[in-house]
Amino acid sequence: VILHIAGIHIIKGQFILSALFTFVGGFSFYILLREFKYSMRTAWFATILWFIAFAIMMYGRRVTGAQFVEHLLQDKSFAGFVIAPVVFATVKLILDKSSIRNFILLFLVAGGLQFTHPMLMGFVALTIGVWMLLTIIFKRQLRTPFLIIILIGIVLSPALVIRATTDTSETYNYGYFIPENTGLRYWVNEDGTLYAIHPQTVGDLTVVLLAIGGLFSLIQIRRDDVGRFLLASVCVVGIGVIPQTAVIYGKLVSVTHMWRVLWIFPYGLMIYYIAETIIRLIIYGLNRN
Repeated sequence: VILHIAGIHIIKGQFILSALFTFVGGFSFYILLREFKYSMRTAWFATILWFIAFAIMMYGRRVTGAQFVEHLLQDKSFAGFVIAPVVFATVKLILDKSSIRNFILLFLVAGGLQFTHPMLMGFVALTIGVWMLLTIIFKRQLRTPFLIIILIGIVLSPALVIRATTDTSETYNYGYFIPENTGLRYWVNEDGTLYAIHPQTVGDLTVVLLAIGGLFSLIQIRRDDVGRFLLASVCVVGIGVIPQTAVIYGKLVSVTHMWRVLWIFPYGLMIYYIAETIIRLIIYGLNRN
């Protein structure tokens, strides 16, 4: 409608809107980094790394990178790549300054994600839940994380009620029947008992980041919120990558849709975090010598 009023052809308008949404997505990720107290220069650098990661994941038809570059106009893509970072940033804002105003902001932002795409909201809610659990355990902070979990649960509750009371098994497969594996979205073993996000969709970059980033964030889990957030992200993505645990997503959001959890993984932040940790360890080793 807007393109028609503006007198812009729909194909040309798609290019314009895609470029605009790409910029908005980068700015959303930048906001997340700034909430984690990174400097302006560092935040922009990590945002550039975020874009580079998606470019790498387009090589060899990596589905995640293509989804960001080619399909950002879709509601699910916009929810995962643009709105999700803002939700995480708002949670960090509340952890730093708990106030009624900030909780209302989280309710509005999370509600926007919920109404845009409930499935992506589910992945985001799980990440926040693990993050808050780690915060309670290792930071000894109880009240604020607990209130965040309750608020996110309230926002997600309509989708949970619909999922629990509506039979959509004829439309979506929830792990009871695995269709022929003809695409790159999921992998299934020969007898159909195990499945996971397809290795070509996950990509070597993601595997490396999950392994090294998970280790580094676990080591520094008591140090800062960045480590706890990244470890939560690793856990949530790891569930879909490991065949023995992917059944959790398969029976909740269907086998063919669980790969979307990759869209909320903070690639740029993880790459920078790993590099920063390695440099810190090198400097520490040199100083000891």
